[in-house]
Amino acid sequence: MERELICEKCNGTGYVLDGSGKQDVCPRCFGLGTYKTSEPLPPLSRSKKDIRKMLIYTLAGLGIYYSVFFYYFIEGYLSVTEAIIILITGHAVAITFIVIYILFSYVYSA
Repeated sequence: MERELICEKCNGTGYVLDGSGKQDVCPRCFGLGTYKTSEPLPPLSRSKKDIRKMLIYTLAGLGIYYSVFFYYFIEGYLSVTEAIIILITGHAVAITFIVIYILFSYVYSA
């Protein structure tokens, strides 16, 4: 797949400075500021992989959470008030986990 990229040599201007300080046409993009390449796309960055992994773990945890919750709710061990409190608390914990994970992953990757 061919894609168009901004030239890194001239930063998209199409011109570079030669040894004497004069402007000259960029030899890589020939003054266009962009060039076409068929190189493969770079792999996902580490942060995107970490976020994807975190979401999978969170969804797996919520799946287990809902399984246990509905088992106890259907068996009649929980009242409606207890069920609402447990649901709100469980979702608050899941959201807090996501936020803390994202914050720590950005702090430690910097």
